[in-house]
Amino acid sequence: MSEKPENKKDKTSGSSQGPFSVWQGMTFGTWLRFLAMRPPMDWSQAFRIALCTGCNINNSIFGLAERMLYGRQIQNVKFPGPPVFVLGHWRSGTTWLHNMLAEDQRFTTPNTYHVINPHHFLLTESTITKFTKWMLPATRPMDNVKVSFTSPQEDEMALLNLTLISPYFLLAFQGDRKHYADFFDLENLSESDREFWKREFLYFLKKVCLKSGGKQMLLKSPTHTYRIPILLDMFPDAYFINIVRNPYAVYSSSVHLRKKLFVANGLARPNFVGMIEDMCVCYEELFKRYHATRHLVPKGRLYELRYEELEQDPVGEMRKIYEYFNWPNFETVENAITKQLDSLKDFKKNEFHLDPDVQRWVYNRFQSVFERYGYPSNLEEESQSVQVAKAS
Repeated sequence: MSEKPENKKDKTSGSSQGPFSVWQGMTFGTWLRFLAMRPPMDWSQAFRIALCTGCNINNSIFGLAERMLYGRQIQNVKFPGPPVFVLGHWRSGTTWLHNMLAEDQRFTTPNTYHVINPHHFLLTESTITKFTKWMLPATRPMDNVKVSFTSPQEDEMALLNLTLISPYFLLAFQGDRKHYADFFDLENLSESDREFWKREFLYFLKKVCLKSGGKQMLLKSPTHTYRIPILLDMFPDAYFINIVRNPYAVYSSSVHLRKKLFVANGLARPNFVGMIEDMCVCYEELFKRYHATRHLVPKGRLYELRYEELEQDPVGEMRKIYEYFNWPNFETVENAITKQLDSLKDFKKNEFHLDPDVQRWVYNRFQSVFERYGYPSNLEEESQSVQVAKAS
């Protein structure tokens, strides 16, 4: 196997997240515990660190007030049905699939404001969003997907701030895997830490359900692809939808994603040393873990699809999901999905190219995934640079 290819030129610069970072949703006490872990910090990020500190003090105050006002209601929430989990590696189409499913009004999903402010969104969402929405960037830092406070969002960002148990620690401890390696599948955590994680996750989901008026939960976080056993322990009847994508496209887009998020969320100058290797390890372990645990899902509760088929026929593939799970009223959802697709006609995808030596390295590294899902190597085209993706 050839050596891992190095990037010839780093084209990533500047943060496009505006003033926001993933660390702003902690309470002040949690923030202090996080800082005690000694994440790399630099004076160049003094404003970001100071802003996090101020936000986290406010979170403690608002969070306490919310628990006093809503604590009993939250504890009494009953979920109307099993949650739906969208699984898949980062940059595999999970966001697009999640957004289309969210058009079904039977579902509710955590939104951007919920995951940024997990401690107090019941109390503050309707007020604070009115005065701060202008601060949001128009699109996500890694692509051209539009952002708003009401956009469906990953619950993993909330779990990071609620528990300090999340692989998204990699955004602070860039290149130092020992700080987050155990936070993907959670299997190596102590029993008390796992129970703490489950309690905080459940409490957050109850809040989202309460905010929606009692709708069924629809959740998307690539991290949950590692966690089928613990999710089934919490929700034995849960639905799972797993999406895969051509590894060439995922590789190119994932490298771009990490660079962007390291710049936008780091508390020190970005460190890309070892970034590609760490991303590859995450990719390999995700598929290893998923295929070792997918059999645990009860029959009829797991649907698998490929991004390329969804892209070719979005409505048709969504209909297959509904038919497989026997979910009713797809006709109503179809109209909403069609309108969403019409609004995306002018959407511009990022374009990535792989040089022949990188293409061969990626194929050799992820050959088992190529073969399992029937993706071609295209190595006969290695005499010239190959465009592998227009990645959303």
